[in-house]
Amino acid sequence: MKQYQSEAQPHEQVEPLAGPQQVSKEDFKDAFRRKSSNSTPSHEPVNQDLRAAASLVLDVRTEQMRLQKADSLLDEIRTGGVAKPHPLNESLPLKEHQPNLTVRNDPHAVLPQPPTKVKEVAQVPLPPVDNTADDDLEF
Repeated sequence: MKQYQSEAQPHEQVEPLAGPQQVSKEDFKDAFRRKSSNSTPSHEPVNQDLRAAASLVLDVRTEQMRLQKADSLLDEIRTGGVAKPHPLNESLPLKEHQPNLTVRNDPHAVLPQPPTKVKEVAQVPLPPVDNTADDDLEF
């Protein structure tokens, strides 16, 4: 243990560093400008009327290009027969509407027996009114 304590203590004494250096404001600015890259002068702001006019011209030209593209697509559809359905398309046969319960398809015989048809009931019987003693609710 004594060995480690002796190694931990430095043999030489380190002199404390001097305090922060004082630099004048002008010297700091000059040194900063010398190390930094050359700055480009800022451009004058663009006139708002000129900007609005350029935006209007771009909008009109964009709309004209869209209309030309749509017209060319319409002409291609008319002349190229693109509007005709593909000859291999098949029309699906009409299926009879069944308003009853869902028809279940059981190709893998998962259901134990085929579902039976449920009888339609015109009225549901209600319990008699005089059986108030059977009521489980207690207030």
